[in-house]
Amino acid sequence: MLDIIIFVKRYQMPQDFYLIRRKISITSGIYYLLMSHVIWYSFCFLFRHNNELFRH
Repeated sequence: MLDIIIFVKRYQMPQDFYLIRRKISITSGIYYLLMSHVIWYSFCFLFRHNNELFRH
């Protein structure tokens, strides 16, 4: 654990890298939220459809 901290301190990344990484993390978070919503709605739709099929 200490070695990692020393390594990070020795090879400090430029500020641009952190900004790019933050942008990527934000976009990935938004993408993850959208995908989870899409999966949830599709699952609900399929479940409802299956219930209708089972009813007949």
